[in-house]
Amino acid sequence: MTWPFRLVGVPSTRSDPPGAVAPAVWRVIADARRESYTPAPSALVRRYAVATAGEHLGAGTQITLADTTESAARDLLAALRAAVTACRDGYTGDGCGTTTITAVTPVAVGDEGVAFRTASREIPTEYTFVRQGSVLLRFAASSAGGKGWACRARSSSGRS
Repeated sequence: MTWPFRLVGVPSTRSDPPGAVAPAVWRVIADARRESYTPAPSALVRRYAVATAGEHLGAGTQITLADTTESAARDLLAALRAAVTACRDGYTGDGCGTTTITAVTPVAVGDEGVAFRTASREIPTEYTFVRQGSVLLRFAASSAGGKGWACRARSSSGRS
């Protein structure tokens, strides 16, 4: 069977510097979007799945696994959850103009999760962060067609 998706590796380091964010309290969202974690993970692996044919042509999801401490992973998700809840008017900066944030119900997997959609001058993207112990899983799903593709794991059995 031929799948209309291609999976490619993504470098595990970023060279682009973080931009200014206003108001500064939303820095945690901008940093999480860029995968600029503090403290830095002890291991980080990225892959990118992109649709190469069919109705989802151009849709892609970047998948990242980051190993950190359990307390750092908990702290990041708590900070993200608070920022996403409070960031109704969006933020400016980080090279994206004004970025609006919309909370999304996270899938029921792992120990906990946070999900949100962004919209700016860039392609709309849906971010899902899942914590399982000390491991963070990040999905960033978008569509080059501008339709806001969301490819999130579904679970009918609750958190696992």
